[in-house]
Amino acid sequence: MSQILAVKPARGRIVHLHLPDYQPSTSRERSLKNKVAMCGHAIWPNGDPLVPYLPVPLREALEWTSLAPSVTDPRPTWSWCRPCIGHAVDVHGMQHAVLAEIAGGESS
Repeated sequence: MSQILAVKPARGRIVHLHLPDYQPSTSRERSLKNKVAMCGHAIWPNGDPLVPYLPVPLREALEWTSLAPSVTDPRPTWSWCRPCIGHAVDVHGMQHAVLAEIAGGESS
Protein backbone atom coordinates (compact mmCIF):
# COMPACT_ATOMS: atom_id res chain seq x y z
CA MET A 1 0.00 0.00 0.00
CA SER A 2 1.28 3.45 -0.90
CA GLN A 3 2.11 6.01 1.72
CA ILE A 4 -0.52 8.66 2.41
CA LEU A 5 0.93 12.16 2.25
CA ALA A 6 -0.27 15.36 3.86
CA VAL A 7 -0.57 18.39 1.62
CA LYS A 8 0.55 21.69 3.10
CA PRO A 9 -2.10 24.30 2.28
CA ALA A 10 -1.04 26.81 -0.36
CA ARG A 11 -3.72 29.13 1.02
CA GLY A 12 -6.28 28.67 3.75
CA ARG A 13 -5.94 26.39 6.75
CA ILE A 14 -7.15 22.93 5.69
CA VAL A 15 -4.58 20.12 5.47
CA HIS A 16 -5.61 17.57 2.83
CA LEU A 17 -4.37 14.01 2.38
CA HIS A 18 -3.05 12.57 -0.88
CA LEU A 19 -2.49 8.98 -1.94
CA PRO A 20 -0.89 8.60 -5.39
CA ASP A 21 -3.22 6.86 -7.88
CA TYR A 22 -6.13 6.92 -5.41
CA GLN A 23 -9.61 7.13 -6.94
CA PRO A 24 -12.23 8.39 -4.45
CA SER A 25 -14.98 6.90 -6.61
CA THR A 26 -15.21 4.00 -9.00
CA SER A 27 -17.94 5.67 -11.07
CA ARG A 28 -15.45 7.16 -13.54
CA GLU A 29 -11.70 7.28 -14.16
CA ARG A 30 -10.19 10.58 -13.08
CA SER A 31 -7.43 11.88 -15.34
CA LEU A 32 -6.11 14.24 -12.64
CA LYS A 33 -6.09 11.65 -9.84
CA ASN A 34 -2.46 12.45 -8.98
CA LYS A 35 -3.24 16.15 -8.67
CA VAL A 36 -6.14 15.92 -6.25
CA ALA A 37 -6.47 15.17 -2.55
CA MET A 38 -8.23 12.02 -1.35
CA CYS A 39 -11.45 14.05 -1.07
CA GLY A 40 -11.15 15.32 -4.64
CA HIS A 41 -9.90 18.84 -3.77
CA ALA A 42 -7.42 20.24 -6.32
CA ILE A 43 -3.80 20.25 -5.14
CA TRP A 44 -2.03 21.63 -8.22
CA PRO A 45 -0.29 25.04 -8.18
CA ASN A 46 -2.81 27.86 -8.36
CA GLY A 47 -3.25 31.57 -7.85
CA ASP A 48 -1.33 34.60 -9.08
CA PRO A 49 1.51 34.17 -8.45
CA LEU A 50 1.33 30.36 -8.64
CA VAL A 51 1.57 28.84 -5.19
CA PRO A 52 2.41 25.12 -5.06
CA TYR A 53 0.94 22.61 -2.70
CA LEU A 54 3.69 20.73 -0.88
CA PRO A 55 3.11 17.04 -0.05
CA VAL A 56 5.04 15.72 2.97
CA PRO A 57 5.00 12.46 4.94
CA LEU A 58 1.98 12.25 7.22
CA ARG A 59 4.12 11.59 10.30
CA GLU A 60 5.86 14.95 9.80
CA ALA A 61 2.60 16.79 9.12
CA LEU A 62 1.03 15.68 12.40
CA GLU A 63 3.10 18.42 14.04
CA TRP A 64 1.41 21.11 11.93
CA THR A 65 -1.88 20.87 13.79
CA SER A 66 -0.44 20.43 17.26
CA LEU A 67 0.19 24.14 17.82
CA ALA A 68 -2.44 26.60 18.96
CA PRO A 69 -2.35 30.30 17.98
CA SER A 70 -0.22 32.35 20.36
CA VAL A 71 0.91 35.94 20.91
CA THR A 72 4.06 35.27 18.89
CA ASP A 73 2.22 33.36 16.12
CA PRO A 74 -1.44 34.44 15.94
CA ARG A 75 -2.27 32.57 12.72
CA PRO A 76 -5.28 30.25 12.95
CA THR A 77 -4.46 26.61 13.62
CA TRP A 78 -4.57 24.39 10.56
CA SER A 79 -7.12 21.61 10.65
CA TRP A 80 -7.48 18.27 8.85
CA CYS A 81 -9.87 17.76 5.95
CA ARG A 82 -12.66 15.58 7.34
CA PRO A 83 -13.55 13.90 4.03
CA CYS A 84 -9.85 13.05 3.45
CA ILE A 85 -9.69 11.44 6.90
CA GLY A 86 -12.73 9.32 6.05
CA HIS A 87 -11.12 8.13 2.82
CA ALA A 88 -7.87 7.32 4.65
CA VAL A 89 -9.77 5.30 7.26
CA ASP A 90 -11.52 3.40 4.48
CA VAL A 91 -8.29 2.71 2.53
CA HIS A 92 -6.71 1.22 5.64
CA GLY A 93 -9.83 -0.80 6.53
CA MET A 94 -10.15 0.87 9.91
CA GLN A 95 -13.86 1.78 9.79
CA HIS A 96 -14.91 -0.62 12.55
CA ALA A 97 -11.97 0.26 14.80
CA VAL A 98 -12.61 4.00 14.47
CA LEU A 99 -16.36 3.66 15.03
CA ALA A 100 -15.78 1.37 18.03
CA GLU A 101 -13.38 3.92 19.48
CA ILE A 102 -15.96 6.67 19.02
CA ALA A 103 -18.73 4.53 20.52
CA GLY A 104 -16.53 3.61 23.48
CA GLY A 105 -15.68 7.24 24.10
CA GLU A 106 -19.30 8.39 24.27
CA SER A 107 -20.71 9.07 27.70
CA SER A 108 -24.25 7.99 28.47
